[in-house]
Amino acid sequence: MGRSPLPALILLILVVSSVASCGDASSTSSTLTTVSAIDGDASAMKAGTDSWTQAEVGMSVEDGDVIKTGDDSSAEITFFDGSTIELQPGTQVEIASLDIAGSGSTTISLEQTIGATISRVTSIIDPASSYEVETATGAAAVRGSIMVVCVTEEGTSWIANQQGNIWSRSQGVELQVPEKRKCILKPLVPPELMPRTVRHWQEMIQPSPRSMTR
Repeated sequence: MGRSPLPALILLILVVSSVASCGDASSTSSTLTTVSAIDGDASAMKAGTDSWTQAEVGMSVEDGDVIKTGDDSSAEITFFDGSTIELQPGTQVEIASLDIAGSGSTTISLEQTIGATISRVTSIIDPASSYEVETATGAAAVRGSIMVVCVTEEGTSWIANQQGNIWSRSQGVELQVPEKRKCILKPLVPPELMPRTVRHWQEMIQPSPRSMTR
């Protein structure tokens, strides 16, 4: 009597189910990441396009999308894990990567071109998970923290730690930024922790109130 075809059928079902599960996780990271607040004027350039459109509260944000704020305007993006990034006036940020792995680890990677942002990141327990903001001069990694990143027109970046665990990285050097301190990232120079006498980050920018349109 010949072999039963049942084992092969079961294997096929398991493989298809596994692929579908991975797809759902990737989809969730995008559909649950949205523009959650806008105060004033904010624009979006969707991935694969070269034109700007008016950003709206509730708009989904995906890999490759770019969000920018106008003068005297601000916007907030809420990610699938509950973390947020607030864009101050005259700021531009690109969504480099949003991902939920099959293991449950998460990746949020942003590229900040200009302006100031405030990231409020939920506590990251999984060591494989990450939240990073990259600039032209380096990157900042966050784990359950509140971080301010400022990028000037000259390309210099400032990273301020308001609360939690933050690291800056540039030129192959990683530097931990203590709470209530900030570091500077200049082109082609490793990150440098600034003296405590340097003005507090709150004097560098004026964060908009959390009463933006939702």
